[in-house]
Amino acid sequence: MAAPAAIPSRRLTPARPAAALTTTVTDPAHRQRAQALSVHVSAEDGAAPVAEAVNRLQATRGSGRRTG
Repeated sequence: MAAPAAIPSRRLTPARPAAALTTTVTDPAHRQRAQALSVHVSAEDGAAPVAEAVNRLQATRGSGRRTG
């Protein structure tokens, strides 16, 4: 399932995003795709790679603390 096309701002009316939201919350295909995606996302550890990168950066640059 591909993402819907962007709506050019000159053609944006309140009805267009309302229709897109209605489709999103009522179309079973959207729910199935979201459930499948949630399995992958919940299996990831997003914080660990960030913490490791911060630790590496800190190790290469020192503690980063300035003393007066």
